Amino acid sequence: MVNQIQEFASCCLEDKVPDVEGRSVRHTMAVIESAKQSAERNQPVLVSEFD
Repeated sequence: MVNQIQEFASCCLEDKVPDVEGRSVRHTMAVIESAKQSAERNQPVLVSEFD
């Protein structure tokens, strides 16, 4: 996580685009959040709830 924060800060200071943009990982994060919520609720959760 430290590396990602350092890269983000560097990109902000140098007006660059990060190697991985938020848009490119949005679906992956939705899948992870769906799995987490499914485990907490003990029932299926649709990825579309978070995507």
